[in-house]
Amino acid sequence: MAKKLIATIDSDIVQNLILALNKVSCATQAVRPGAVPAGVPLAEARRFFKEAIFSLADAQSMQDFIWQEIAAGNNIHIKEITKLYVDFNTRELYIEESKLNDTGN
Repeated sequence: MAKKLIATIDSDIVQNLILALNKVSCATQAVRPGAVPAGVPLAEARRFFKEAIFSLADAQSMQDFIWQEIAAGNNIHIKEITKLYVDFNTRELYIEESKLNDTGN
């Protein structure tokens, strides 16, 4: 994947993105089959999955919001968000160049 450096992102934004990614990962694990041990009453299992789904939706919403903020702060069109990449060690924001030509940009 060829990538183009766009900017260096503020450390607070990077930390918020890492937090959102971790929340999505944890919530995704909670909604997977087998997350509730055998023998748990059905009502409790349903409540667990309902809360896990809400947590996943909240975490995904937080993640989407952060990506939108990153895009807006760097004059990147919202349709280009899926082409962005952050190097968490250097805080550098990249965009995939191989996909730039797909949209005619």
